[in-house]
Amino acid sequence: MTTYQEFKQDLNKYMKGVTITFIKIVLLIVVVSFGMNLFGVKVDDTDKNKWTRSGMRLRTDHGTGVQYLESADGVLTPRLNADGSLVVIVE
Repeated sequence: MTTYQEFKQDLNKYMKGVTITFIKIVLLIVVVSFGMNLFGVKVDDTDKNKWTRSGMRLRTDHGTGVQYLESADGVLTPRLNADGSLVVIVE
């Protein structure tokens, strides 16, 4: 009986440690995500809002004013209006 009680106590200590570690990891992820969204991450026209990023970067050719979308892989594609024409920014 003593062995079972010792095993149960050890298991409870282990599970308590695992739970606390898990909570710490989740809190760290939340804090880092909040900090990135609040301070370090820039939002552009391709994003829905500060919390929903598209993963695309907006690039502008300053010689022509044509805008391009850049994927995370670095692939560029022209940005189009709803009617299929190029998005051109006149500065």
